[in-house]
Amino acid sequence: MNSLDVFVLPSLAEGTPNSIVEAMAHGVPVIASEVGGIPDMLDAHSGIIVPPGDTTALADAMLMLARDPQLRVDMGIAARERYQKFFAPNVVMPLMLKTYESVAANGNGLKEKIADNSHHHPWALARAEIA
Repeated sequence: MNSLDVFVLPSLAEGTPNSIVEAMAHGVPVIASEVGGIPDMLDAHSGIIVPPGDTTALADAMLMLARDPQLRVDMGIAARERYQKFFAPNVVMPLMLKTYESVAANGNGLKEKIADNSHHHPWALARAEIA
């Protein structure tokens, strides 16, 4: 990632690609297809979204960033900021822990068990370390 000026993912089908998260974490602007969760990952400041299969739009986006070094820098900064806001471990981990806690508790008072140390689930310990 450190050697890239732009990360390009011209995909026809995706979920929420980790490769885009990695590019954003490295401050690399992204060009990607408008499929799956990608439109929710990027905004107009951090990347360019193109219609899937539209080779002209893909080429235009690539040329635009190739010709404008300052735009690449600005988009890279915005991508890194977006990563920090939505995808960084300190943001994602508490959400995962809350979800797992909710699923594991299933109405069985898990919070009380964690509070009185009668239950030492690994996620409970990880959560305590984050707090």
